[in-house]
Amino acid sequence: MAIKKPPGFNPKKGTLEVVYDRKGLIEIAFTIIAWTETEQDGWITVFNDPDCPKRGRTYQYGNEGNDFYRCKEQKFKQHTACGTGWEIDLTFDSLVDVDGMPGRRWTFEQFQKPIEVDKYGAPILNTARDPYDPPIEIDDARTILTITKRLFSFDPNWAMDHNNHLNADDFLDAPPGTVKLRVDSAQEVHDPELGTFWEVPLSFHFKKEGWQPQILSRGTHQLIGGKRYRIKDTNGEYVDQPVLLNEDGTKADEGSPGYFKKYEAYFDTNLSGLI
Repeated sequence: MAIKKPPGFNPKKGTLEVVYDRKGLIEIAFTIIAWTETEQDGWITVFNDPDCPKRGRTYQYGNEGNDFYRCKEQKFKQHTACGTGWEIDLTFDSLVDVDGMPGRRWTFEQFQKPIEVDKYGAPILNTARDPYDPPIEIDDARTILTITKRLFSFDPNWAMDHNNHLNADDFLDAPPGTVKLRVDSAQEVHDPELGTFWEVPLSFHFKKEGWQPQILSRGTHQLIGGKRYRIKDTNGEYVDQPVLLNEDGTKADEGSPGYFKKYEAYFDTNLSGLI
């Protein structure tokens, strides 16, 4: 081994340069420095050291797990004042999409939405104050952002672990719990200029009322003092149809909007790092 350990290779030094080109590639460039044992050790000795980045290989840079860069250029320069010192200028490119470049698409999915309350929050009931079964439906639309990521590597286990997760923090001004991630496919692509990479469409589904299920609480029993009792109507007869309940499980008063019980069914994660 002709590279001194330590100090061996230093971390990047000088100014980090970042370049965006028309294809949406992110290019970064910086310099690392190494010292050899003798002045007779040439650039091949430095190049062959396992800590020296190799052209064409992929390296991780930054804190995000999908920030992978490929070394595309190396320049070796020996110090004139110190023959054992070498500067290696490195240039890396990335296939991570850049904001504003092709790869982003907004769509609006139309669907029928069952509703149990009107726009004022009042329950939708028939003239006898029974809920409709099934509930009535109205037209609605859901916003979907699709970002096609181009990555040097793809892990199917990552997709399985993150599919249908919700945003834990604000995502493009949408509050937590209102955006759901879907990963439907990953396609391997062979490009004569860029080499082999993966195209991975990530779909972010927005739902302003949130994705965690909320169900209008109703039933034929109520809770009083922690015990369940059959509910009676105004004639003292047991009800045979579910009636609206309050948050505490008691029977709701006439004209009350009732209570929507929310269930934490989806897991959440940080989605902002994916855009």
